[in-house]
Amino acid sequence: MLIIIVYVDDIIFGSNEESMSRNFVLVMQQEFEMSLLGELTYSLGLLVKQNKDGIFLSQIKYLKQILKRHGMEYSKPICTPMVAGCSLSTNDESVVVHQPTYRSMICSLLYLTGTRLDIMHAIGIVGRFQANPKESHLQAVKRIFKYLQGTHKFGLWYPRDTDLTLHAYTDVDWAEIVDDRKSKWWCILNGFQVSVLVQ
Repeated sequence: MLIIIVYVDDIIFGSNEESMSRNFVLVMQQEFEMSLLGELTYSLGLLVKQNKDGIFLSQIKYLKQILKRHGMEYSKPICTPMVAGCSLSTNDESVVVHQPTYRSMICSLLYLTGTRLDIMHAIGIVGRFQANPKESHLQAVKRIFKYLQGTHKFGLWYPRDTDLTLHAYTDVDWAEIVDDRKSKWWCILNGFQVSVLVQ
């Protein structure tokens, strides 16, 4: 198997057979003027560390950038991205906050979910209020940033020779969203089009 990813003028490729990778390089160099930079270590904000035991993916550099951009780089770390039983609502009577700033924070966090699956649930909840964000919604977003401040070294570890089947377990909280009485899990999975096998 040969996997190729093309982004503008960068090509990332890999194969489970070394000969296939070498042949691909030869074909590409005959057709295009290009240079081989070697093993992938960093691309599009994604840090890749490879060793004999597996591959570790993280977005530490990007995370530090968004913490600084949103003035949260010196925030006090906390241990969870969201308060247990958090019930945010569109009918909240707190002060309306600047919508572009709120949306910018949500978009920054969404890009981070590539390696930080632990914040997807929280972002799915706060992302529902982008049309008319209130102060309580903004505080929930800031809590996610505070959590990230304390867990900035987290990422995804893929051990070599391991079954990569995803298994997810959850207690479905039916009618938890106070505005429309939908399940929180339904809103997150529907909003981000994530496929999860629930057993």
